[in-house]
Amino acid sequence: MLIGQDLEVAKELFLKSRLALFHPGDGDKEIFLGDPEIRKQFESQCAGIKKLLGQSAYFHGTGAFHYKNLGASKYDGTTDEINDSLRSFLTNGIVPQFDLFNEEWTKAGRSISLTKLPIYARIYASLYLNENEKLDYEYGSRAFWWRLLLTRMVVQGVTDPDLMTKAFMDRAKRIFNPKGCPDIVQRKKRKHQQSRAWTSGFRKDDQAADSPLHVFRTMETGKSDIPGNFPVIIGMRSEGVLLLPIKYEAVKSYEYRTDRVIDPANFTHLQVPINKVEEVRKRVKELGLQIPVVPIEFVEIINSDTSIKQLTAPHEE
Repeated sequence: MLIGQDLEVAKELFLKSRLALFHPGDGDKEIFLGDPEIRKQFESQCAGIKKLLGQSAYFHGTGAFHYKNLGASKYDGTTDEINDSLRSFLTNGIVPQFDLFNEEWTKAGRSISLTKLPIYARIYASLYLNENEKLDYEYGSRAFWWRLLLTRMVVQGVTDPDLMTKAFMDRAKRIFNPKGCPDIVQRKKRKHQQSRAWTSGFRKDDQAADSPLHVFRTMETGKSDIPGNFPVIIGMRSEGVLLLPIKYEAVKSYEYRTDRVIDPANFTHLQVPINKVEEVRKRVKELGLQIPVVPIEFVEIINSDTSIKQLTAPHEE
């Protein structure tokens, strides 16, 4: 028992040291809270934010603005016109979209990606932060959290018999009958084309998704070129959210999927950068809604006082 506890402590200390390498020191938290007004706001809101987080069964990371689709999805191409996505979320709810992985993970034509981990939602939401902006405070860099979670998914993936069997069978078909598996060739070609369009919702160039390596780099550091864009993390209740079965254990350990619209009535709160809070609160009020809006930075401070193990705990069945 004691050995197990010691191992957990050692693991936590190791991860803390890695976090510091990616994001040197946590002194910027003290600088951020050094502003008397911000400290006062945080102290007055902290308990309420913790309650909102506890009331949220799932989180969805997205952005306030997206480039408009040419067709049914961004994979059909996008225009220079900018959609007010935040208004759409607040009026129409979160609507399922075509996804790069739907075909293999859920078999659903469209879906919404959800997670129980706010830090996982923050990784995706950060893609929509304008490239000239940054959060006033974040606990650990996006690169640290992405590499940690991706490593865990890869390790879990190589022990997933369904995933390994599929990979083995596809590889065997290509080796022993390369001309007799056009479905694999077409699927690979389609995936490559789709991956090039993956960033088109928040960037006009596609170079960031030109290869798997660039996709990973984009997840670590990519940002939006839409003027004034900012991340939005939506917390929601579980009522009315019908989850799709996900085939692979490595994926469903950190993500859930649904193919049903999530109504704004299900939203527990919105997280946005602290300099956008009042603007978003005003928009929420103008629409006649009562959805709390809190700073992402305040959630990040709460995260900094939480163990990495708890912040990244896999979903339980």
